[in-house]
Amino acid sequence: MPTHNDTASEIESLIESWRAKLHELDASSVQTKPAPDRWSISEVVGHLVDSACNNHQRFVRAQHFSELVFPKYEQNEWVTAANYQKANWG
Repeated sequence: MPTHNDTASEIESLIESWRAKLHELDASSVQTKPAPDRWSISEVVGHLVDSACNNHQRFVRAQHFSELVFPKYEQNEWVTAANYQKANWG
C-alpha cells in the first residue's frame, strides 16, 4: 500500500516532468489560441494555478464552517484579469 510519502514523491516527480516539458515550449506556441473562444496553453496553466488556489481556500473553509457556501470561481474572468495570454512564459 502506498504511503503519503510515496504519493508526495510521485506528485513531485510529475510536476518536475511537466515543468521540463512546458519549458521546452516557445512563447509563441504557448500563446497561440486553438480557436478564438479557447484558451492558449499559457491561459490553461494560469487557470490551473487559479483553480488550485480557489480549491485550497474551499478545503480550509470546509473544515471550519458547517454550511458550505463558497464564492463562485469565475474562471474566464480570472484568466482575463490575470492576462496570462501576455505573461512572460519563462
